[in-house]
Amino acid sequence: MEPYLGCDLDFIDNLFINISENKKSKKNNINLIEDRQNFGFNYNKPQDNNNLLIGLSTKTNVNKKNNKGQINQIKIDEIYQIKNENKENKEKKLLGRKKREDLGSGEHNKFSGDNLIRKVKYLVLDNAFKFINEKIKKIYNGNIGNGIFVKKLFTINHRQISEATIQFNKDFLNKTLGEIFSEDISSRYTTYNPRHNHFLIKALINEKDEDKKNYFKKLFNITFVDCLKHFRGTQKIEELKGMKGFNDIKSKYEDDADYLICLEHIIMNHEEVINNKRARKLN
Repeated sequence: MEPYLGCDLDFIDNLFINISENKKSKKNNINLIEDRQNFGFNYNKPQDNNNLLIGLSTKTNVNKKNNKGQINQIKIDEIYQIKNENKENKEKKLLGRKKREDLGSGEHNKFSGDNLIRKVKYLVLDNAFKFINEKIKKIYNGNIGNGIFVKKLFTINHRQISEATIQFNKDFLNKTLGEIFSEDISSRYTTYNPRHNHFLIKALINEKDEDKKNYFKKLFNITFVDCLKHFRGTQKIEELKGMKGFNDIKSKYEDDADYLICLEHIIMNHEEVINNKRARKLN
């Protein structure tokens, strides 16, 4: 049996002292030693005066001598050796279980399913965000204003990207770009209204110029899943023409072939991965 490694030495001593006190008086310290050895502790007679030793107990009425009149002592360094050896064994077992055999298994890292889903959301929204700002600038011939009235989307907070609950991600598929980018902007923009994006999008889809108005209405009515399809190249959307797709940026990940394969798999099968997930049942 492995020794109990989750407590300190004083606790271990007290644990076995209590066991000893509950035994019949005829049982001597030999039984106590045997009990402790069953938990994986080694006992030795003192080899020299340089070893740091501890007795079975100096705080209780447990006899310090066994039937041979010898003081039962434990080398403290041997106890720590046992602890370290068992710790190493446990770590080796854990490392063995952490071999990645499929998505979402083993160590929680960038290959984990939830992190890959977050990465896909980030890539799609980041490229859509850059495209929309470039489009606004082009449509207004660079005259996008300044300061708090600037016609430019600011980075939103990362709540929608970091959120990993199954139901949220299912609903997110059908959320429009207008709804997504109307979220409060990042708190680092201290001089801007947190709802800057919301007011800008509202102004753009209510433009007096009919052509601009119609374009922005269609643009901000595109759902995330349709934007994703355009990003991966399985569906072309006129309003997103000019937006960078995955093929345009995948070279960034070519140094990590395994990750690129996993990422591309989630991008190409994102809807199926999300919709096939089931919420954990609470006991």
